[in-house]
Order: sequence, then structure tokens, then C-alpha cells
Amino acid sequence: MRHYKIYIPIILSAVLLAPNISNASNYSTPNVFGKKVQKSTTASEVNVNIPVIVNMENKAEQAKINKTIKQTLLNKKNVIEQDAVQFKKEAKQQGYSDVKFEYLVDFNKKYRNDRLLSFLMSEYQYTGGAHGLETRTGVTVDSESGLLESLGIFFNNPDEAIKLIKTEIYQAIDDNKQKYGYFPDAKEVVSKTDEFQYYLNDKGFVIYFPLYELVPYANGIPEYLIEYSKLDPYLKDNYKTALLKK
Repeated sequence: MRHYKIYIPIILSAVLLAPNISNASNYSTPNVFGKKVQKSTTASEVNVNIPVIVNMENKAEQAKINKTIKQTLLNKKNVIEQDAVQFKKEAKQQGYSDVKFEYLVDFNKKYRNDRLLSFLMSEYQYTGGAHGLETRTGVTVDSESGLLESLGIFFNNPDEAIKLIKTEIYQAIDDNKQKYGYFPDAKEVVSKTDEFQYYLNDKGFVIYFPLYELVPYANGIPEYLIEYSKLDPYLKDNYKTALLKK
């Protein structure tokens, strides 16, 4: 029986390095907390909840991941604040309507055990126009080896695993074509995708696609749940232990 969902809520793709994982039995329990940066001016509204990962076994990787996330978000914040000031100045000089820019960032913890942590980071930017734009970044870390970018790192036979995932997504598109208004080339887009954006939850891998890629803006960001049990034959033993343990 196929299991898939399309979530309507709308939100970077993670920086990643995934060395081979040892069979060490003692792992820290990784977790994530937020550090807020807020600023409100007449030109812009900024509310950034920066994820800070803690308790990883590999402290060097932990520091590197946290530094990358922090720098990426703060750099974007600075650019939007500068652009907002410039836009407000030009609007006043040229007599057109003023717009208050927005940059909002938050995250939701989706999965955590003694080895793996996965959370979904969302960014919302509004710089004028009919609506803002959201992007998502699934961030998944292994306590010992670090950030896991490629979905293929979980599998002994990545090609076969990805083929199964694509088949599940094709079926979801066929079953919901009218309901979610899939674009005519949606399945072709999926077939040409080499690296899926993903995060983990308690049931499986959640694959998602950016705004406008498969469906219209109004229908949000489509997500597809592929249960761990469905991919059991392809999972590496170390991840099978981590993801399928009762």
C-alpha cells in the first residue's frame, strides 16, 4: 500500500558532508535550539530564529554546520535590510508606494534519536509584489559524521532506492492531479531530479519540492512521505538500525 501526502504549508538546501559512519555504539543525542535575531524599522521587519545544533559527537562538524547556517541567514538578513532602506529612499524620491520588506526565519524539529537529528528550516521573504516567497531547507545530521546532504547516503543501492521513491511520487501525482493542479510536466521534473530535498520524520523520508516546481503557488509546497519500511531492502545496516528500531 502506498503512503504519500501533500502538505499545503509553504519555506535552504542543507550544506552537507557525509563520511562513512563507523559502528561505534555510543553516540551523543543531537538536538537543536533557536537563537533569535529581531529588528523592526520603518523599512523592514526581521525575525530570524537561527537553529543551533548541540550535543553532536563530532564537535568540529557541529561547529562548522552551525557557523554555515548562521552566516548564511545573517548575510541574507543584512542584504534585505540594506535593500529595504534603498527602496524606501527611492520610493520617497520618485513618489511611488512604500513597501515594508520582511525576512522571517524559523524551524521545526521533525526527527530525533540517539544518532540522527532532522529539522526543517523555513525562510519567508517579502520585497514587494502580490505576495512573499518561502523556501525550505531540510537539515539532517548524524551525531558522529556530520551533515547528511545526499539522500543516497542512506542506501546500499541508491539507484534502486531512488527509482522506488520516484515511482511513489509518480503515483501520488496521478492520484491527485486535479486536486492539486499539477503542471503537465510534473512527472518529467521528478524524473530529471538527481538530488531530492528531504527531511526525516517518525515514519519515513519526506521528499519535497520548491514553490512553482510541480504545482501552482496557491497549492503550496508538495511533500511525499516514503515510509522507512518501504525502503528497508535498500537501507544500509547502520541506518536501518537507527531508523527502524522499535
